[in-house]
Parts: sequence; structure tokens; C-alpha cells
Amino acid sequence: MWNSRTESQTTYKMPPTPLGMKRVLWDLIAEQVSAYNAVFAPAYTKTPAQGPVVTIRLVGRTPGGKTGEIYKPRLRAYTVSADGSQVVEYYAQGVRCTYSIEVYSSHERECDEITDIIEETLRVVVPDLQMRHGVDEFFLSNQEGTLLVERSGEQVYRNTLTYTAILERVYRMLKPAITLIEVSSATGTTLHKDVPVKHTGSAYPLRNVDGREYRDVVQVLFGADVPGIYDRVVLDRLDEVPLEYGVYVPGVDFAPYSDEEQRCILLWAENGRRPEEGAVFYLTFRSLDERVSVH
Repeated sequence: MWNSRTESQTTYKMPPTPLGMKRVLWDLIAEQVSAYNAVFAPAYTKTPAQGPVVTIRLVGRTPGGKTGEIYKPRLRAYTVSADGSQVVEYYAQGVRCTYSIEVYSSHERECDEITDIIEETLRVVVPDLQMRHGVDEFFLSNQEGTLLVERSGEQVYRNTLTYTAILERVYRMLKPAITLIEVSSATGTTLHKDVPVKHTGSAYPLRNVDGREYRDVVQVLFGADVPGIYDRVVLDRLDEVPLEYGVYVPGVDFAPYSDEEQRCILLWAENGRRPEEGAVFYLTFRSLDERVSVH
């Protein structure tokens, strides 16, 4: 499982999944209903309960939410792992979820009291859902009156609260950053030394100042404010790059990675060194001979 502590920064919220939201809601109300010895149980069970029961179930999920994606998630943000070996992309799709919270008790008054406590608690914790859990909106959309129903072979009272949650279903996609890809002897590579590149933001395709775009990059050695560093230092290994002012190292200052079109994307770390906005720096890298594209 991906450990978020290895990322160099947190760039996007990670709300609970629509199903995981059930447990979040129970954790928020559990302490408030503990005086009644209420328990959280599956919506459908054959086991008789000793005391009041609260069930929380996802009734339905509809795409769209606040952000409007109907057919598929869209890219929201990206970050670089702390060791520079991976790029983490965050894709998200807005969703609208409906949850049914049902309270069962052998006593009508107890059933009503627990229901009122849950409603009041969830009203108060909405800011916590938004700020700590990344939920966009959460509100009561319907309440059913008390009914006498059968549950696990018993006649019990039931109240139902229906809530709507608007949130995003977020997916993380890990992509390897380019450091070195082994190339067979039958395929040649070209060393590009001191290609002038304009720094235009936190992420952009590798192009020189004349607009030439380089694809199929297999190794990025370093960037520097001044040309000629490669000729001054023997660079057989990546760790031989001189760590000096004005030198930018992959895995420390930026992560190069290939997108779907085999373009080399330079993704700069938030806390690493980087050129000034709009400044020209010099990048040294290798690419496959026959597949370098110019656009």
C-alpha cells in the first residue's frame, strides 16, 4: 500500500470512499450514543441484538457531484515521491451519495432519543467532515417517522434518517519517474548536452527555447543555470552530478516522467531548487535515436 508519508508534499484531499464513509459516520456518532449501549451493525443480520442498533448503509451513488464529471475521473493534481522515484497523479470524480441511518430499539422513546442525538451530532460535525475528511457537502435530506418493524425475529421500533453527501471519489495513480531505462545494444541513444529550456511552471513538456519537443527520453542527468558542466565532470553515474548552486538534480529538485504520448514531463518538487520563473536553464539528457520527435 502506498504510504503518504513518502510523498514530498500533499497536493490533493483524500476523502473517504463512498463505502468507507459509513465507518466515518459511525465513528463520529459512536461516543454520543454510547450511553444507550447502542451498537453499529450491518444493515442485514440474523443475529438478535442486545440493546439498540444503528445501521448505516449506502443507498445509492450518482456521478457528478459539485465538479460535474459524469463519465470518468479527471486529473486534479500530482506530486513527487520523496525519493524522486515516482510521480503520483490524483484523478477524481464528483459523486452524490445517499446514506440511510436506521435506529432500532425495543422502546419507542429510546429509539426517538437516539435518533435526535444522531441528527444533532451530524449537524454539528459537518465542518469536521469538510475540513478533516474532505467531504464537500453533507446534509439531512429526509426523515421517516417511527415504525414498528420486525428485525431478527423481534418486533422493534425503527426511525430512519436519510443524508446526502457530496464528495469526490479520488484515485491515485503511481508512475515511475525517468532515471535510467536499460536500452538494448541494437537501439542507440543520443546524448543531448546543455539543451536550453525555459522554466515555465511546476510541470511542462521538455522543449527547447525554439519549440523543439523531445520524446522517448530514457535518462535525464541534470539541469544547470550555466552550460558546460557535463564537459567539466565525468558523468558515468547519476550520483556524480555536482551538487552545487544552480544545478538541478532529478529525484531531488524535479522528477522527469513520460506521459501517454511519450513526452518527457518535467515535474518540479515544491521544496526543491528550481530556476526562476521564465528563466532559461540547460538540461542534459539521453533519448532514443530514431524516435525523437519534433513538433
